[in-house]
Amino acid sequence: MGYAMAQNVRKSMPSTGRLYIFDVFRSSCERFQIEMEGTSAVVVVDSAREAVEQAPTVISIVPNAADV
Repeated sequence: MGYAMAQNVRKSMPSTGRLYIFDVFRSSCERFQIEMEGTSAVVVVDSAREAVEQAPTVISIVPNAADV
């Protein structure tokens, strides 16, 4: 999902919630984590699998059907 969409998801979550994020470009996740500091927990994980294992709800956006 895009950066702005992820920001909107984070901002609409309860303050007690945790958002687990993964991207092949870890630096993007780290920047997001810093920018969202103070809204509540943003947890950068090392793989999509780890995110799925940790989160009660999963949202995945891919460029096209072949990536599913």
